[in-house]
Amino acid sequence: MSADRDHCVLVFAPIGRDGPASTELFRHSGLEAINCRTFPELISEMSAGVGAVCLAEEGLFEGIRRRWHSGSSGSRPGPIFPS
Repeated sequence: MSADRDHCVLVFAPIGRDGPASTELFRHSGLEAINCRTFPELISEMSAGVGAVCLAEEGLFEGIRRRWHSGSSGSRPGPIFPS
């Protein structure tokens, strides 16, 4: 992970204004912040490296739902986030 991404916060709050508002709050605190609008965008940004993830409750449930439906029938889904 690059040093630039060490101080980057990914925000995933897909409903309402929480995502943009949280992103602005982090930026005003001197951190780089990226508002991820979709779960696949969050995972893509995470693969580039990140210092922290701010995940709203509805974002967590969106991630779980996507992983559950992407698994094969009858199998248990894998982890939500890549290691």
